[in-house]
Amino acid sequence: MSFDVSRNFIDKSISLYRGDLRDVPEQRPTSVRVFISSTFTDTIDERDSLIRIVYPKLQKYCLETYNVQFHYSDMRWGIPDQSINDHSTEDMCLQELDRCCQLSLATNCVILLSHRYGGRMLPVRIREHLFNELQTFIFDEEDKSLLNTAYRLDTNQTYLSNEQSMEYSYVLLPVNPEAKTQWKKDEKRLQEVLRYASARCFENKKISENERNEFHISTTAKEIYRALQNNEHRQQRMVVFLREIEDIACVEPDLKSKFTDEKFNSTEGSNVEAQKFLAELKTYIKSKLSEHNIFTYKVHWKDESSKREYLNEFLARFYQVIKDQIDYHIKRSQSKDALYTEALEHAIRCKMFNKNYSPREDIMQQIKDFVLSNTSGAPCILHGDSGTGKSSIMAQIPVEVPNWFRTENNTSISVVIRFLGTTSFTSDIRRPLVSIIQQICTIYGFQKPIIHESNTLQDIKADLEKILEQIPTKEKLILLFDSIDQLRVEDYDCSMWLPVNYPNNVKCIVSTIPNPDMDKRNILEGLKSLCSNATIIEVTKLDENLAQQVIEKWLQRDNRSLTQIQRKWLLSKLEPTWNEPTPLYLSLLYDISLGWHSFDDDRLTNLRRIGYTRDAIDQLYDQLSKKHGEVIFRRAITYVQLSGGLSETELLDMLSADDKVLKSVFVHYLPPPEIFRLPNILWIRIRNDMHKYLVEMEVDGTVILYFYHRSFRYHKAYHYYEKDEVEVEWILRAYYAGHTENGLNLNTLPYEMNSQKLIKKYNIKGSLAVNRCLRKQQPYVTHDKKSGVIWNMRRINQLYMLIRYPLCTPYFLQECDYLSSVLSCPDHNIGDILRACVGHMMVNRELRFLLRLCESCSTVLSKHRANFAFEISSRLAPLVTVLPEHTYNFLQECLNKCKLYWLDKETRTSNPCVNKYSIEAIYALKMYPEGLFILVSGKIRMYFVNGNIEEYAWPFNEEFRSLIAVHSFVCIYSTQAFLVYDFISREVCMVQMDMKDILHMGFVSRSVLLLCSKHRKSIDFYEVREKKPLKSYEFENPIIECDSVRITTIESLVKVTLETDVICYLHIKPESYNIIKKLKKKSENESILLNDTIDVHYDIGQSFAYLYHLKNAEDFQNDSFQRIDDLPSFSSRCHRVACHQESSTGKADAALVWFDVGTAVVLHSCDLYFGITVYCALDNGEFRKYSVTMMSYLPGQSIILKQDKKLIQSIIDLQIHGDFIVTLDETKK
Repeated sequence: MSFDVSRNFIDKSISLYRGDLRDVPEQRPTSVRVFISSTFTDTIDERDSLIRIVYPKLQKYCLETYNVQFHYSDMRWGIPDQSINDHSTEDMCLQELDRCCQLSLATNCVILLSHRYGGRMLPVRIREHLFNELQTFIFDEEDKSLLNTAYRLDTNQTYLSNEQSMEYSYVLLPVNPEAKTQWKKDEKRLQEVLRYASARCFENKKISENERNEFHISTTAKEIYRALQNNEHRQQRMVVFLREIEDIACVEPDLKSKFTDEKFNSTEGSNVEAQKFLAELKTYIKSKLSEHNIFTYKVHWKDESSKREYLNEFLARFYQVIKDQIDYHIKRSQSKDALYTEALEHAIRCKMFNKNYSPREDIMQQIKDFVLSNTSGAPCILHGDSGTGKSSIMAQIPVEVPNWFRTENNTSISVVIRFLGTTSFTSDIRRPLVSIIQQICTIYGFQKPIIHESNTLQDIKADLEKILEQIPTKEKLILLFDSIDQLRVEDYDCSMWLPVNYPNNVKCIVSTIPNPDMDKRNILEGLKSLCSNATIIEVTKLDENLAQQVIEKWLQRDNRSLTQIQRKWLLSKLEPTWNEPTPLYLSLLYDISLGWHSFDDDRLTNLRRIGYTRDAIDQLYDQLSKKHGEVIFRRAITYVQLSGGLSETELLDMLSADDKVLKSVFVHYLPPPEIFRLPNILWIRIRNDMHKYLVEMEVDGTVILYFYHRSFRYHKAYHYYEKDEVEVEWILRAYYAGHTENGLNLNTLPYEMNSQKLIKKYNIKGSLAVNRCLRKQQPYVTHDKKSGVIWNMRRINQLYMLIRYPLCTPYFLQECDYLSSVLSCPDHNIGDILRACVGHMMVNRELRFLLRLCESCSTVLSKHRANFAFEISSRLAPLVTVLPEHTYNFLQECLNKCKLYWLDKETRTSNPCVNKYSIEAIYALKMYPEGLFILVSGKIRMYFVNGNIEEYAWPFNEEFRSLIAVHSFVCIYSTQAFLVYDFISREVCMVQMDMKDILHMGFVSRSVLLLCSKHRKSIDFYEVREKKPLKSYEFENPIIECDSVRITTIESLVKVTLETDVICYLHIKPESYNIIKKLKKKSENESILLNDTIDVHYDIGQSFAYLYHLKNAEDFQNDSFQRIDDLPSFSSRCHRVACHQESSTGKADAALVWFDVGTAVVLHSCDLYFGITVYCALDNGEFRKYSVTMMSYLPGQSIILKQDKKLIQSIIDLQIHGDFIVTLDETKK
């Protein structure tokens, strides 16, 4: 964004590109929002028909033709008791009308009028001087007493009086629900008294005409006058439908009361007055609007055919005229290009963030000094914790810049700002950089460089640097990148895209939090390293004095004052704590105070203890839950939170599908079954109260509402009701899936009746057949002749977010279309899905197996996306007799969609080989989380999980025979040498030759390597990352055997057998190496560590084994062994294989494997097992992958895998990796 100090802007587009915020709206219109202004009881038929017939057609038309949402606001339908009791209905209607006028792309208001003028409500607020004048014309003491009982003076809110001095107002007190009957009588009397008094005051010139009208005109009339005022200079934005019932005098009295004001006016004079005002209103409408936008209908209401003909004509005309206005406006607005839209979006956000600016003179002075400095150099780095107000400071810079350069003549200043992560185009840095380049070129008239998809970030960075050098020296440019931490993790490396040296006339400021998450890199340290001479400014929390100044400024801005008790309470919350107060914390406290009145100070004692931001959010949620209803408020917030943001249509659909919400609302009545929806007004009330903390952004082509601040995004509306979140997850899944797990359509899900009051009122038992009028989900993938394949990313991504949750698992295990779509979608890959959910403890084991299966064919699917059903069914078919229910159903779903079928099913089942690869002679192979490592002559080959294949050949003559790997390191060794290779940086870390009798090597942490040589009295440790020896550990006698297992990423257990047959168990930690156990070796010849708590002892030929539990006493006499009988015979040495899958204990599980004749035996207690696949190398040089079994779901079981006898006899090594077993043919040794 930018400013020109020396001249006014003529071209608004260039003004916007330069950063002039003066003509920037509060929000960018992104949808069609139509406010329906009508009276209540006399237009029910029209409004219900619109909801049932016309609105769905308009929603479909807007979405299919222009890809925009259509919203309607009918505030007369379903007004809750709470709104009536607190007298907020009228304000809420006018606020929503203003919002529609501001944000609608086309039509913003439709008026329906007939014979009723509408309800005339008591004013919610009466200015103090007006209240006093009215009392002078109220002569009855009872009436005065009634007035003073209903209204109380509120000194919290101040107003500017006609004499330009500040005054207070009287506030209408909420209605006590238990005294409603009496209130109705009092309300009628007050209306009469105030109308009479206001009329007399006006006649005596004590008050103005507008002040008099506040007591006489209806809510509907106020809406219409406001709408006409809002659209005074905007054409084709309003439509009026006037209905004249020609037989109104002949209809039944009960029906007539619904169509006129007689029932609502206590005297004949009041009714005459209402008709007079109605006539004036219609005349005023006709004087302000074109006759082409006013439609009058005459109807005989008692004549059913006339009534039916009128309704059909009305609905058809309504649809056509709104459609025409939509076409007219949207086609005109489509001339704006994507750059203008992007620049406008960030300008709007700049104004929004600026509203929350807390004065920080010290910080702004540092920024000013940097901007005005006349030297080239590095950018300025603005950093601070979340919630300290960095974005609002960045938004204040464009406001301050013109003043900073006021004294410089003939100087043009431009400010280009991007609030990263706030729109769908700013979550990765590539698109913001491209748009910034285009914006700078537009500002200065440069030729825009052509940037292709193939251009790298470094290429785009180079283009930006070239353009910055071309800016004339008289021009000043300020680049602002706000919230780098909101980018994708891949873009945290700023060296890839951020220029570090700028010309004298260009200044760049970036803002970030130091460390977004514990598992992500520190952005601040990276920036400091990249820009060693950068100006660094820390945004700290506010001190108490500054916090008080901010509060005082906000009170002054909003014309509010506090009582002594209120001020004392508020200031007590500003005392500094470890991370408070922050601007967000202050904003929350201030918002809580906005609900106060000076006459209810006792409410402060009921406020919860507030000391931190989370407490203030809790208080805000508690406050709004009481106001709007516990269920609907917390459910609405939870839907928005768990989904990552929803459009208003989506949210209203979900609330309408949520019976728990509907039952909390429909206490006294039920809507028509054919339009069984939550009244829009209920969400509108919540949105209006939460607007400060919600932000509209575009995600996947949909404009959504989401929380502006992280503190809200991560704050749960439910603290103790996990069941509620599960129910919300279920509805989210069913909504985007288009059906429930049992095939029911969420749209027509029966409404279960359990209210005895409603059962009796409507004479309904059991469930009610309803139509919730939910928007139909579009297919995952559609094909267009012009655009080709179109992905429904909104639907795909929302379901993608839910794949981890147990309640949603059945859907993903039976929905072949979804998994095939998400895996073939360019924005996703199987690796992303596995990282998102396979390690998640809640994920169903069947789903884990299915995803691993998808991974096994990801290479094929990346080239042939349409082959999903065939590839999956070809892998599942051999296991058809052992598949669990959901996986079996998934197979059937694939077979139904598969274009190729088995020619010989029996042959396919008897030959389960899935993949085969040719490879040279293998010396060793190991499976690790990173991938499969194969040691062959002269080189090591690495098959990574993502499908990449790499190899390293060492340049000297040494035949290595063993390998181990961890994290990014792989170590290969023989009895006399070892080599450590970093397969990420692709460099050799260590090489040690001329060793002697290497007995065992193992990684005891991510970078510490253990080496043990036979007949030595010590074991040695190396730090491979630093490429140096670390330390040695000495024993009393020479070593003859050694083994080790990892406990955690930084701890290990080492088992050493000495020549004296004493076994020592050494616990390795980063700072300590301690022997925790000693054991006299048993008579059995073989032993092997299973994990850090169990050592297994056995003999070849035996059918039993002993488990030694290290947790028992340390002395030899009390050593405890557990005997395991009835095992398959140990016909070969036993191997330990790590599952590399963390269990519920947080540690990696392991299994023992040995071979009997024709059988591989796996003994394990891996509680996260979910299926086994076998890799092996055969005599003929083939490297094969087999799907073997899914029978290992039960933990703690001995699983026997039966295979071809000839094949098993030649296998001597085997590895497990989660659902993988890797085997090695002995002939390849």
